[in-house]
Amino acid sequence: MPLDDFYYTVESPLRAPDLKVKGSRFIADIAPMETKENVEHCLTNIRKEFHDASHHSFAYRLGAEALLVRAADDGEPTGTAGKPILLVLTSRKLTNVLLVVTRFFGGTKLGTGGLARAYAEAAQQAVSMSKVVKVFLTKKVSLEVHYEDLPAMERSEARKKLSIPDDAPAILFFGYIRKYKGLDILLRAMPRIIESLPDIRLIVAGEFYGDVKEYRSIIQELRIPAKNLVLATDYIPNDDVALYFSAANVAVLPYRSATQSGIVQIAYNFDVPVIATNVGGLAEIVIDGISGIITPDATPDAIAEAVRRYFQQSMEPQLTEGVIQEKKKYSWNTFAEGIEKLLVPQ
Repeated sequence: MPLDDFYYTVESPLRAPDLKVKGSRFIADIAPMETKENVEHCLTNIRKEFHDASHHSFAYRLGAEALLVRAADDGEPTGTAGKPILLVLTSRKLTNVLLVVTRFFGGTKLGTGGLARAYAEAAQQAVSMSKVVKVFLTKKVSLEVHYEDLPAMERSEARKKLSIPDDAPAILFFGYIRKYKGLDILLRAMPRIIESLPDIRLIVAGEFYGDVKEYRSIIQELRIPAKNLVLATDYIPNDDVALYFSAANVAVLPYRSATQSGIVQIAYNFDVPVIATNVGGLAEIVIDGISGIITPDATPDAIAEAVRRYFQQSMEPQLTEGVIQEKKKYSWNTFAEGIEKLLVPQ
C-alpha cells in the first residue's frame, strides 16, 4: 500500500470508565505513542498503578504505515485479549497508538468467546471516547534554487528535444505529483480540450508522490491518445527545468487546495503565463486576465474551458507581457527598493 501523507491517531491519553462483566472489571487506557520506548514506559506505569490486577493485555501500532504492530494476551487464553484489542485499532485505522485493557478477575470464568467480547468492548469504548485526529506528515528541508539563473531555451530547440511539433499548442503540469495538485482533474479535462485542439500536447514533468496507477487508469479509461501526452515522470534536475517551461505555451495548476505555489514563480521566470484554480493565494499572484487565467473552480470543465479560451483567443502574447510586468514585483531590485523606502527618510 502506498504511503499516504497523513495518518490517524488519538489526540491525548484517555481512560475509559470501568467495564464490569460477571464480576470482572476491565479498565481501558489509550494513548498516542511514537516509539517502543514510549510504549514500554506507559506499560510500566499502568502495571505499577494496577499492580494487583490479573492481566494487562494490550496492542499497539506504530509508524505512519503501522509497520510495527504487536498484540499481547498477558496470560489470557491465546487470541482472546490482545487480538480483539488490535482489531479495534485496525478497524479505526489508528496508528502511533497504544491501547491497554487491565482486567481484575471477578471469580467467574467468561470463556474464550466471552473474554474476546469483553476485551473488544472495553477497547471500543476507549476509542469511541477519544478524539481521533488526522496527522499530516511533514519534513523539514532546506532548498536553495535560483531559477532566475537558468536561461530559457529557444522554444523550437526545447520542442525538438521533447518531440513536440513547433505549431502544436502545449500546456505544462510541473512539479511533484500529489493528490491536491489535481493532475487527475487535468487529465479528465483532456478529452474536452482535444475536441477543440486536436494537436495539443500535455507535458507532465514531475515525480509521482503516490500511486501512479490512478493516473494511468484515467488515461486508459478516457482513451487519451499517446500523441497528446508527453510524460516525464522521473525526478527533474534543476538543469532540465528550462527545457519543459521553454517548450510550453502555458503552465496549468489545477490545484484542489493550496496556500501559494513556487511553480508560479518558476513559470514567471521563463515568461510563461499560468492557468490556475481559484484556491488559496493563487489568485494573488496569478492575476486573472493580466498574467494568466483563474478558473472559478477545480473541475475538468472549468480547466478545459480556460485552456480552450487561452488558445482560441490567442491570449499568449498579451498574458506573456503581463507576466513580464508582474514578475518585476518579485525581483530582488524591487525588494531592495522597498526596504530602502522604509529605512531612508524621504
